Amino acid sequence: MDDEPTSIGDGLARVARHLGMGSVSVLHQVIAAWPDVAGALAEHSEPTVIRDGRLVVVTGDPAVAEALRWRAATLVGAVVDRVGPGAGITSIEVRVSR
Repeated sequence: MDDEPTSIGDGLARVARHLGMGSVSVLHQVIAAWPDVAGALAEHSEPTVIRDGRLVVVTGDPAVAEALRWRAATLVGAVVDRVGPGAGITSIEVRVSR
């Protein structure tokens, strides 16, 4: 075991990788781009995590969820255009919160 201290950010990044989650910095980029990417749907939805290539988006409105699902391929392309292919996002999973 290494006795050298590590930063909290490095530790969180290791935990995120271990859990199959994407980079926190990539998620921040996605969140910043979301209003431009999702347009009016962004007001009622929120990207929450990137896991195993899936961007998980949460909404409280079933109609918004359906609209996001219909536009999933377009949204993935727009996110990759904004954030870059290195983000590893290949699909969108939409969840309706209660």
